[in-house]
Amino acid sequence: MGIDIMGMAYLYILIISLQHCRAADTLTKDSSISLEQTLVSANQVFELGFFNPGNSTKRYIGIWYKDIPERKVIWVANRENPLSVSDTNSSLIIVNDGNLRIQDGESNIIWSTNVRVQFNETTAKLTDTGDLALNDTVSGSILWESFDYPSNSLLPGMKLGTKGKTQGKNLLTSWKSDDDPTTGEFVFGLSDEQPPQAFIWHGSKPYWRSGPWDGGKFIGIPEQVSGYASHISLMPENPQEGAYLVVTNKYNSYDIRWLYLRPDGVLHLNYRDDDRNKWNFTWRAPENPCDVYGVCGAFALCTNKSSICECLTGFVPQSKDEWSKSNWTRGCVRQSELLCDDENSLTAGKTKPDEFRVLKGIKVPDHHYHFPNTDTNECQDLCLSNCSCKAYAYVEGIYCMVWKEEDLMDIEQFSFGGENLFLRVSYVESGKCKFLLSSKRVSINFCSCSQFMFLEDFVYEPNKILGEDTQGAELLISLTTIGGVLLLGGFMFCLYRWTTYKKGKQIYLVIISVNGEVYIYFDDLQRENTRLYIGKKP
Repeated sequence: MGIDIMGMAYLYILIISLQHCRAADTLTKDSSISLEQTLVSANQVFELGFFNPGNSTKRYIGIWYKDIPERKVIWVANRENPLSVSDTNSSLIIVNDGNLRIQDGESNIIWSTNVRVQFNETTAKLTDTGDLALNDTVSGSILWESFDYPSNSLLPGMKLGTKGKTQGKNLLTSWKSDDDPTTGEFVFGLSDEQPPQAFIWHGSKPYWRSGPWDGGKFIGIPEQVSGYASHISLMPENPQEGAYLVVTNKYNSYDIRWLYLRPDGVLHLNYRDDDRNKWNFTWRAPENPCDVYGVCGAFALCTNKSSICECLTGFVPQSKDEWSKSNWTRGCVRQSELLCDDENSLTAGKTKPDEFRVLKGIKVPDHHYHFPNTDTNECQDLCLSNCSCKAYAYVEGIYCMVWKEEDLMDIEQFSFGGENLFLRVSYVESGKCKFLLSSKRVSINFCSCSQFMFLEDFVYEPNKILGEDTQGAELLISLTTIGGVLLLGGFMFCLYRWTTYKKGKQIYLVIISVNGEVYIYFDDLQRENTRLYIGKKP
């Protein structure tokens, strides 16, 4: 009999212990979390409790991945109102009105869920996804959850969007420092435009940009194509929640991936390195100087070369002095006037229409206008017919994007991936003009399309003279030699014909172009459509 009583006592203790284990992920009105206690999710994935980061003298309640030595706190409740480490009687409780509350040793409210609870019967549960949920035990509904109030991390199951239960934009906000969870200087979220882009903002200014979403990837993140950032996805726009960004565990529940915004504004896609039982990352942004928003200023391309910035075709530095000092922030300005901008030429029909130069493998600029119901030709015509249109792109899944009033900003040349950007340029800058004569001091070139003759300094800007047709030093020497001979012949011809001119006859200069003989009358040299530059440029 004594043995039976003893056995029943052991059984009772075992049952109570098992019930306690099952309840370790849940907080009720009859329990609390003090300094040395934690909630642990059912499968031991996440843990919630008090912590003080680094050498901080402040104390917080947060959630972190359990059983990984390098603790990464993914959510903080009272980040704006910390406790003092000297307060040893702080606790997390469910109060009589059903809300979850952090209170200090003097029962002052430090933080609260502060929601309306109809029946005042609630429990708080930490799930295996890392979500702390306040549940109504009568209706079974979720009244509040930490996933709707992200800190510096985006976990699988969380939604980072333009709308949501909080009736506002969900954003990741960096810590002020590794030892201070207070809201820092950097914010990560989605833009409201269509299609959406992901941004890191430094205060109110863009710091990094993902490029628009094409239905399968952000076109400004080439690593999504290679798989390194493929866990980042976007759910499409809907009336209830808008569009929202998510992180997916593509392979299995043990393949843990999550986005983490560091205090310095760098966004990491973290994963668990099981071999070393620590955190590592597969992708981060900004990764290099060209990833930083607008590092080269307007109308410039960032290339990751030794001099990372260069002006787009048809543009020159706004300040050559600043540009030479590697200060690119002022960007570039257009060098050759567009036909739309030249009312005299437009009215008189004196010049050829504007053209497009294609830039390949590009992160397209910011501030696009979206025209989803157009094909490639319609997209080009749409841009060409609008004098304010500066460029267009046609991307599968997005269709037509055009850039109009705003400057072309934040353009990057990728080493792989990227899109084709069609940049609007004057016909002179289109690459269809052929250069004819050149010498060491003076070059004469002829643009057959617009019937201009130019005499330009060749010593200081040979690359500009030769444009993209140059094939290196050999071509340069050949053109210089041929140009010198032709220039001498042209001079002798002009001298010969001068006597005829003295007799009152109209004289013309013949220049041999790739399209045959072209006759330019000397009287035309004084017209406004002809530019004459001799000697060095100022």
